[in-house]
Formats: sequence, C-alpha cells, structure tokens
Amino acid sequence: MEGVFIRVAAIVPVKRLRDSKTRLSSLMSEEERVNLTLNMLTDVLKAIRMSAVDEVVVVSSSPEVCKVAETYRAKFLKENSPGLRNAVIQASSWCTSHGIETTLFIPADVPLITREDVNAIVDLCRHERQVVISPSKSGGTNALLRRPTGVIPTFFGVGSFRKHLECIIERRVRYDIYVSPRIILDIDSPEDLYEAYKIMNSSTTGRYLEETGIIDRVKRIL
Repeated sequence: MEGVFIRVAAIVPVKRLRDSKTRLSSLMSEEERVNLTLNMLTDVLKAIRMSAVDEVVVVSSSPEVCKVAETYRAKFLKENSPGLRNAVIQASSWCTSHGIETTLFIPADVPLITREDVNAIVDLCRHERQVVISPSKSGGTNALLRRPTGVIPTFFGVGSFRKHLECIIERRVRYDIYVSPRIILDIDSPEDLYEAYKIMNSSTTGRYLEETGIIDRVKRIL
C-alpha cells in the first residue's frame, strides 16, 4: 500500500430487527427471522475479527445487536436515523473523526464470508484513491472498500453495483472488483437460504437452521 500503513475499519449496518428478512415471513416467524439475523451477524463479525481489519463499527437501533457487537469487541453506534445509507454515513463520520480514512462496508447478511475474503479485499487496496467492490448475485453490492471513505458515495439495493462502477469511472478512481462465491450470496429468500446452507460448515447460522428445523421447512417447499 505504497509503503504506508493504513488503518481499515469495517462498517456493518443492521436494519431494525423487526423489519429484517420480510421475504422469509411465509416460512419463518418474526422471532425466527430476528434470530436468523443475529446469527448471520455473528458469523460476519467472527470473520472480520479474525482478519487484518483494525476496527469494526456496527450501527443499529437494536440492543440485541449491541450485545452481539460487544461480544466481538466491535464499536456499537446507536443509529441516528433509519436507513442503511444513513447508517454508513454515521459510521463513516465516526471513523474519520478517529483518524480512520479507509472503510469497508459489509452487510450483516453474508454469513458465508471468511477471513480470507476480508483480507483479500484489504490487500487489493494499494493506492491513496481506490475502491474495491464485490457484487451480489442480484446486482447489488456486498462489500465496498473506499480509500478515502468519501472518494465515492454509497448506493444500496439492486443496481447499486452498476451505480458504484459508473461513479468510480466518472471520478476516475482506481478500482478492483473482488468476486467471491461466498460474498455474492446474501440471504433474502428461501432459495438463498438453501443455497447458503449447502456450503455452510460449522457456522453459527448453519447450526441455527438445523436446530430449529428451519432448513427442513425450506427443503419441503423447494
């Protein structure tokens, strides 16, 4: 990285738990969806904590999320206003105020992500103005490293990967694309859940799906 040590903070925003994974509501109760979100967050934070990332910042309105964050020594910020975009802005501002100019956005619903994935993304950052981005299978963005944080804005949802690339090219920012079969899969539907489960090993999320019988319900409808 041009021979200069840089500090990297991972930003993990978590939506209101009661609003999480509504596309799974026909298959799972609200309590089960809340617990699924917390278990996926656990797997994400485990992977980040074992990586080369220096700081982890979790943004949420939920005390349950705060407990998980504290377990993995993450900085917890109570969200100032709803929405993933606002959460990332809030966390980015905190990072900048603490001397951290490189941030890595990772959503809370990519439980397959590994330490190696996180390290590979960080290792690709070798320039003072650079972006490293990972797509989701739906055309969204499931990892976004920015150096410095304000080098491009953050977009969310379907089509955000394309929007990020357009902005990167318009601003003439160096970039790399990191494609991973683990990061590309976020959990929004029963199909996502089953696809992820097939390659989960001893993950917290995988154990939860087995112990609750949720994965058996998924298999019956697919």
